[in-house]
Amino acid sequence: MTFTMTKEEYFQLNSFLRNFFAESGKICFTASAMGILVDYFGQQIAKQFDSPNTLVNCWESNRESFLEILIEEAKEKGHVITIGSDEIPIIGDDVINNGIARCPKMPEFGSDKTPVMLRGRVEPLSEA
Repeated sequence: MTFTMTKEEYFQLNSFLRNFFAESGKICFTASAMGILVDYFGQQIAKQFDSPNTLVNCWESNRESFLEILIEEAKEKGHVITIGSDEIPIIGDDVINNGIARCPKMPEFGSDKTPVMLRGRVEPLSEA
C-alpha cells in the first residue's frame, strides 16, 4: 500500500521533525527508522495535518531527499554530520561509547536494523 501526502503536509512533517530533533541536539536515523518514526509519531503528526487520516510514506520514495534537506540545513549552520555504516552498532551503550548519541526520545531499534546515522544539530528555520 502506498501512502501519499500533500506538499503542505510534507512541510508540516518536515517542520515537526526538525523542531523535535532540534530539542535533542542530535539526529539519529537508521535505514528503517523513518518508518518507525511514522508509527511512533503517527498520532501526533496526523493531528497536525488538515486531513487526520493521512499517513505518510516519506521514507521509501522520498527518504533520500528528506535526509538531504536535513543534511543541507545542518551544513549551512556549520554542524557536524556523521553518517554511519553497517559496522556501527545502534544498540545500548555501544552507540554512546562510539560517540553517536541517539535522541533520548527515540524508540529502541533492534540489532537487525541497518544503521544510517546522522549526528549534528538541525535548528528550526527562523521565521522570516
